[in-house]
Amino acid sequence: MEAKEIGFKVVKKRKILYLVGWILFLLFIVLVFFGVKISFLITEELTILLTPLDKSIITTYDKPVNITFEFENKNSFFCESACSYEFVDIGHGKILDTNASILSSKTKVVREYLLMPSSYGSGQEIFLFRVSCHNVKSLVCSTDEQEYIKSSFVTLSYDLSPEEKDKVSELNTQLNVFLTRANSFDIAVQELRVSQKALSEKLHETLFEKDIQLVESETLALENKRLALENFSKSLVTGWEDNAYSSIEEQIRLSDLGMFEISLGSAVQEASLLKEQYSTLVHDLQLIKESSSYLDAITWHYIEVNDTLLLQQSIDAKQEILEMPWHWKNTTYEYSSFKGDVASYQKKFEVIQEGLNLSALNQSIILNLSLSDFNIEKPVFISTIQTGVNLKEPTCCVFGECRTCCAVGVCSNDERLYPVIFLHGHAFSKKTSPEYSLNVFAKMQEKFQEEGIINAGQIDLQNLDDVPPGEYGRSGNPISLRATYYYIHYYDIGSYRITTQKSERIENYALRLNEIINLAKERTGSSKVNIVTHSMGGLVSREYMRLFGDGSVNKLIEIATPNYGISGRTADVCDVLGSQRECEDMKEGSIFMKRLNQANSPQQAKVYTIAGIGCPVDNSQGDGVIKQQSVPLPFATNYNVTGVCTDVFKANFHDNMVDPEKVPEIYDIVKNIFESNYTASM
Repeated sequence: MEAKEIGFKVVKKRKILYLVGWILFLLFIVLVFFGVKISFLITEELTILLTPLDKSIITTYDKPVNITFEFENKNSFFCESACSYEFVDIGHGKILDTNASILSSKTKVVREYLLMPSSYGSGQEIFLFRVSCHNVKSLVCSTDEQEYIKSSFVTLSYDLSPEEKDKVSELNTQLNVFLTRANSFDIAVQELRVSQKALSEKLHETLFEKDIQLVESETLALENKRLALENFSKSLVTGWEDNAYSSIEEQIRLSDLGMFEISLGSAVQEASLLKEQYSTLVHDLQLIKESSSYLDAITWHYIEVNDTLLLQQSIDAKQEILEMPWHWKNTTYEYSSFKGDVASYQKKFEVIQEGLNLSALNQSIILNLSLSDFNIEKPVFISTIQTGVNLKEPTCCVFGECRTCCAVGVCSNDERLYPVIFLHGHAFSKKTSPEYSLNVFAKMQEKFQEEGIINAGQIDLQNLDDVPPGEYGRSGNPISLRATYYYIHYYDIGSYRITTQKSERIENYALRLNEIINLAKERTGSSKVNIVTHSMGGLVSREYMRLFGDGSVNKLIEIATPNYGISGRTADVCDVLGSQRECEDMKEGSIFMKRLNQANSPQQAKVYTIAGIGCPVDNSQGDGVIKQQSVPLPFATNYNVTGVCTDVFKANFHDNMVDPEKVPEIYDIVKNIFESNYTASM
């Protein structure tokens, strides 16, 4: 009996132990499940680690370059991630590679590509490696499947080798010498054609007939050569534009331009000789015509004085004069013979008029020969043959359009090209990674690429020495950069490193923003930047301008920034979950707030604020976190946008304001503000 009772007690104890064990196990499961839910409610435990964040490659046009990207989904071991990546040639608007897969926690993916400049010469091409991941919802992974985006910005700058540069420079000199000669030949032939036409009008059916026919034939041949040379020269210029350097050199060497120039010289000389001969005859005949008017009077004089010898010479002179028009119009008569006739007459006239007072004699027309000298009005001749072909400037291609790259310093003050810095706000929890904050503007940054602002991803504070000044501004399109003031960089054993420092005063964050702005200006070559901020990011930017002035800021756009501080529930939650110093600075009436709002208004930068309304904040209208009346500034252009809060805390409109899919009105406002850059610069 006692043994049975003892056995019963043992069994009962075991059952109790089993029951307690199951209860503890179930309690553990519940705690884990709800712990995960709470963790995901506070922050989505997913970040993407991507290397490199940016890369500047410099090579020659004919050398391929390898680049390797590695990314890892860093999330809770309870979760899997749906990730996709794509490698995009921004220059030509092509997707070079893309893939999607489900990854276990902390899975590394490595992709390697061979990059080759797409054209000969010098220029820049731009690529973007983009990774997008979200946690996959499951029983143990309570996630809202928020998308996280990380991208790597790559510039590929290429040039000719030094030896090729010398060869191209020499060929450019040869080409320009040839084109200058061809241009001169073109104009000279046009001038010859006008002179030949004038000569033909006067010399046809005269003793110059054979000579003018020869000049006409040579001019026609030269005109055909001119047209051929015009087309040939255009083909050389086209070849230069197409980088067909070897064929250009060969074509110049084999060209007939030298022979053309010899033919032109001969034709011009013959035409000039004809013109000179004609002009000489016109001059002589004008003298003869004037003197011949006295022949009748001279003849009567010698009849009266009965001087038979001079009388006969006078009659002979008149006979020669009467034959001259016939000789002039005789196409078979020689110029030399006609000149002889003129000389013979002039000699006889000198004899018969010697001793006579011609002014006392009567005049009569004998020689009916009307000739006029050349009076050619030459127009300004223009050749279509291009001269002064320049060495080709570096070519940058963006979104399928190619143009001359911006040289360092040339585009620095072009308002349309100022880079855009996206600056996040206060991290909801002090324990979260800065990567969560950086993701806030990812969608807006990608959306702005549709407006021509290149998505340059996240500014990399570890890659400070590898990007030449102005490299990111060569394309002629503005770029956008996401940045965080939670990272601080330092130099350690041969390289730059970064560490997270989030429990700081806003003034300290402004110092880091100064470094970010200077780096963005250096890499783009721009003199100013545009800043788009969310929440506390606007306070950091205003503090930066208070400390360093606003000379480096073109436009500051604040979205949901508490310019007059936070209070009530927002301040209470900030004290519990946020960084103590940040929260102290942001509170209404804080020393920081008083100092910031007592500072001078910006003198150069244009400031814009966008406040949310539609969600209650401490019995006031706001975005669920920031009261509307805390946002507008007296020196700014202020906007209000109405929205709704759909989460259990009635606060998510504050974060949704930077999502162009959820609140497109705000994106449109920001876009219109930037579009005024183009209007003002036109």
